[in-house]
Amino acid sequence: MIHTPPDDPSTESKILSDRERVYIERYTKQMRKKQRASEPIWHTAGRWIEGINRRAIYRFFRLIFQNDELTSRLDPSKVQGVFVIPFGGAIGDMLVAIPLFHAIKRHLPHCKVGTFVTERNKSLLRTDPNVDEVFAVRDKRSFKNIREIIRARRSGYDVVINMHIHGMTEYGLIANAISPRGTKVSWTHARGKLYRTLFNKLIPYDRDSMQEAQMGLLMLESIISMERPIEQWETRPSVVISEDTRKSVTKKIRDTLNGLGASWYIHFNLQARNPQREWGLDNVVNFTKRFVEYYAYGAIFFSASPIMRLSIEKRIEELALPRAIFFPTSFDLHEVAVLTGNSKLVITPDTAITHLASASHRPVIVLHPSVPNLSLEWTALQVPSFNLAPSSPEMSASAIPVDEVWEAMCRLMEQEWSSTSTTIGLNPEADVLFQQSNETESLTSLIDRSHVPRVFEKDRKVSVAPSTVQVS
Repeated sequence: MIHTPPDDPSTESKILSDRERVYIERYTKQMRKKQRASEPIWHTAGRWIEGINRRAIYRFFRLIFQNDELTSRLDPSKVQGVFVIPFGGAIGDMLVAIPLFHAIKRHLPHCKVGTFVTERNKSLLRTDPNVDEVFAVRDKRSFKNIREIIRARRSGYDVVINMHIHGMTEYGLIANAISPRGTKVSWTHARGKLYRTLFNKLIPYDRDSMQEAQMGLLMLESIISMERPIEQWETRPSVVISEDTRKSVTKKIRDTLNGLGASWYIHFNLQARNPQREWGLDNVVNFTKRFVEYYAYGAIFFSASPIMRLSIEKRIEELALPRAIFFPTSFDLHEVAVLTGNSKLVITPDTAITHLASASHRPVIVLHPSVPNLSLEWTALQVPSFNLAPSSPEMSASAIPVDEVWEAMCRLMEQEWSSTSTTIGLNPEADVLFQQSNETESLTSLIDRSHVPRVFEKDRKVSVAPSTVQVS
């Protein structure tokens, strides 16, 4: 769901400084280059050395940190501040954290909410009243983060929810720095027994047991006694968009459609952080030609990050296809949210746009490189969707046939498929845990009915189905 608050005249028109824009441009280019290259040997060696020393390090941690295991849920009246550590600093990482911010304010209206933001995702929260304090950080190893962690500590948060599964040691230390005597909770890991030293509670579910927004709300409910259970509808992202942005982008969309002689459009996002996920220009051209011939009044609005705009916009213009245009957006992510929300359907290789489609209640086709199993933590939630990937191993998303994307689109446009898919392909499974039809059911009851969740049994390195083990 996307809300529009009253316009705030004090809101700065310039979302990011020039320095921040340069940083995002450099970061994007580095990440795209990194995805093409093999991992440097010193990274692998570093993890190997860390593995050897991990147990010794944690023996030392046990002497420092006194994180007693949480055996009963907290009294909500005694929880005055909750700090949320998102999965990371990307746009999608913030989108799946938003349901947690909103749920805290909905169930604990007296409670202060704080979180980390980065240059890449901070504009998502710029008009969201559900977040009281934001703390600007960069990469997790930046020394500049220390100042913000100290500032968060001084704000007096008594609960820290860690949604970050990678670097459990680092983020466990950050959680303890923010709230030394507070309650720290995270999800578990094959080394859960070790990481419990840094947290008061680890919920037993494997990271790929459910969508990450669901995992965040499950962590909240596992440590605080609520008056009513958290329901499925609360797990969907809800972006709060400023009225001025909504009006200006909506007008631009309407004017563009009129200029093209179209009455509606689909939003086709062309770019992903990982180039292996991108579909390729030849596929896009063939798909677009078929689209404009089949739909006389439909248009395609292509999009990409501002960093990639010039090169992609030029290529789209050179194609000179009718009712197909590049629709530019700025660093204000609210513009992309409005573009997605006004579309009839979304096609994307990027998970951030997937989450915006969920927030906008728009059907979505997500393009993946060859994967053995769908990563459920990033999938669409409570909207009609297909996940497509090549059938052959180790192939990029460009190997997905145009016919498959076309069939998926037609089935969604004609509402022949109305479920959120939880596997790859045109005949996917639709697990109960992801469906809008179950939006008024409690999250915990859906988890009990789902066949997706997996838990870590005590002293086991491999997660198993909950039915095979007693879950506390």
